[in-house]
Amino acid sequence: MRFASSLVFFALAATGLRADTVTRKDRVSINGAVTLAAGVVTIAPDGSGRLAVNLRDVATIEFNRTKFNAGGSPAGVRNPSSAVPVPTSTVMLHGGGRKACLLAAIDANNVRCGGSGGEKAEDIPRDSVLRILVGRQ
Repeated sequence: MRFASSLVFFALAATGLRADTVTRKDRVSINGAVTLAAGVVTIAPDGSGRLAVNLRDVATIEFNRTKFNAGGSPAGVRNPSSAVPVPTSTVMLHGGGRKACLLAAIDANNVRCGGSGGEKAEDIPRDSVLRILVGRQ
């Protein structure tokens, strides 16, 4: 039994499953590994199935370095006011830093900002990102 548990743990670790959280504007939250391409956020809740959400329907994307979501946001992190539209997305970094971002893509390693309309693309390492406050898309 102990050997089987170890195999399951290593299999999950090897797949890179994450417990990221996407919160839609209607306040529905979905946990799973998150990617973004062509304006569509894809969430793999259990590592096999996939859900797609249009980026314009997303309020926040949170990144969790562990394999499960233990609960709410860390202390000191506030949700944005829904009454004030945000023209671009804001990337909140571990350690309290913030960065304006024209959100372009999310993959297993990076959050990509910019890169459209002649703007230089910037990759931010995913492990340094705590949350993305999604602006108007």
